[in-house]
Amino acid sequence: MITSIQMGARLNKNFYSNMLKFKEEHGVDKILVFVMNGKYVDEVIHPSVASLPDIEFIDSTYRVHPKVLCYDTKVLAQNINPTQGQENKLPSEYSYIMPGTKRRYRTLPSIGTKPRFFASTGAMTEANYVTVARSSGMRVKRGLQAKAQHQLGFVYFQDNGRGNFDVYQVIADKGGNFQYLTEWYRGGRMINRGIEALVLGDWHTGDTNPEIRKRSIKMIETLKPKRVVFHDIFDGYSVNHHKQGKLLEALRTGNAQKHLLEEELKKLVKEIEYFANKFPKVKFIVPESNHDVFIRTYLDSMYHHAQPHNYLQAIKIIPRILDIKRIALKEALLTVTKKLPENFIFLRENDPYRIGGDVNGIALGQHGHKGINGARGSYNSFKRTNAKMITGHTHSPQIYENGMIVGTSTYLELDYTIGGLSSWLNAHGILYPNMTYGLLTMIPNKTKRT
Repeated sequence: MITSIQMGARLNKNFYSNMLKFKEEHGVDKILVFVMNGKYVDEVIHPSVASLPDIEFIDSTYRVHPKVLCYDTKVLAQNINPTQGQENKLPSEYSYIMPGTKRRYRTLPSIGTKPRFFASTGAMTEANYVTVARSSGMRVKRGLQAKAQHQLGFVYFQDNGRGNFDVYQVIADKGGNFQYLTEWYRGGRMINRGIEALVLGDWHTGDTNPEIRKRSIKMIETLKPKRVVFHDIFDGYSVNHHKQGKLLEALRTGNAQKHLLEEELKKLVKEIEYFANKFPKVKFIVPESNHDVFIRTYLDSMYHHAQPHNYLQAIKIIPRILDIKRIALKEALLTVTKKLPENFIFLRENDPYRIGGDVNGIALGQHGHKGINGARGSYNSFKRTNAKMITGHTHSPQIYENGMIVGTSTYLELDYTIGGLSSWLNAHGILYPNMTYGLLTMIPNKTKRT
């Protein structure tokens, strides 16, 4: 377990007691602690922390794995994003767990299909920032922002042997209580309870990694979520406008029937019915994604006029989606099946789907491809809105100030990603009843087709 403290900051006793219970439950060897600045340069470690018997301070680089380092970046505790700017400074051979009183996570591009990650810890002490200047008595904006975003948390690192490991960022509510998978820690005790939602990395039926699919089904069985969110459940290879007019692409896929829209829709119906029947009590949420919208782009551009193999299927769909309010993917699926399962809920691009209330709730209905006023979506625009969303789209998982981006469920090397660097990672999102959330990252045995 790896966390941070601030100089002069008081221990959150409830959070620490929950950490000790977690340590006991999981047989954790060590609690490693980074030390960060407090309000003033003359502050020392608070007595409530200094006397703790179960912690070990990190005073140099600590190697938790041949490829993962706990590294003190010497960033200020008031930094809103403690990982920012570090990619140009740190050696590219490693992933890094860094000090930070705010939890952040992101993958960095690397050659091949094994991206690196940067993860910050969160803190086990209360906020200790300069919010009012000594000299002028004026409010200090940076300190106020840091205090508002201060988070209690730790990184749980588990070495699984043979080069495999798991990294999970545990985050607590303001009172110091937290949930890890189905374990709810409160007041130094642990009870089991379910989760609110499992947000799957972009699914892309037909390109889903079979190993990730199998592990995802097991997660649903074990975690028992009320909801499961499918981003990019439709791959749309057959109507992908980026593929139109590509001779070599057509020759490669001609025998695989990937270019047939009807067959792709039937395959997706089969996948939907499988999950609906296996988990009848789960609500499956399908936000309209950019790959779903391929259907409208394909028909609007009249590509089907030059493609007899898709023409008849296309003209079945056109009258069903003339009304812009209709969901293109849902209507397309209803041309190859009479009825879709009732526990599958399809959303339009701008449909609000928020759980947990308007103030502290989390939006699950946005895919992430659309940004502000029709611009392209990006975490930089999302974080400024304080919209509190869990999205997909980029295939590169990230936790930022006001939300989270899940990864992908596909192979990490697809035809259009070959060449260059990649930050893709297989990762799902987990949302708890208290509206905290985290990433479940996975390293499959096969990251590309053989």
